[in-house]
Amino acid sequence: MALTATPAAAQDAAATENTADADAATAPIREAFFARMKEGRTGEALEALFVKAGQSLIKPVALSDLERQFDNAITLYGPLRECHVYQQESAATLLASYRYLCQHDRMITRWHLTFIRLPNGWQGGYIKFDDKFSDVLGKN
Repeated sequence: MALTATPAAAQDAAATENTADADAATAPIREAFFARMKEGRTGEALEALFVKAGQSLIKPVALSDLERQFDNAITLYGPLRECHVYQQESAATLLASYRYLCQHDRMITRWHLTFIRLPNGWQGGYIKFDDKFSDVLGKN
């Protein structure tokens, strides 16, 4: 068995290409998710993220729990106004991760969306949010 190493420049070029491919493929999903969240349509936002071809990666009960958590945050912090990516990364051609800062009327929140590439295309695989926005600046 022979092992080969890929030069660093080729690895960097491949990583850039993977990120660009993931960005193009996941952008419509991310945009649909945040557009629906801004409209207060949380359930539809989660469906846009996790449901592809009528199948969801997560159980309906889990989707309902997420919807309730997100709605509680909206009640507490106010409507979602705008969101901006502050960090993104990809792994091979199978995973892409995006971290957003989002502005509400009474708070800034962090959102972390991870996408997975399945044989039928990209879809949401993980989502998390919190109000620890100061961590973005390296301060606790």
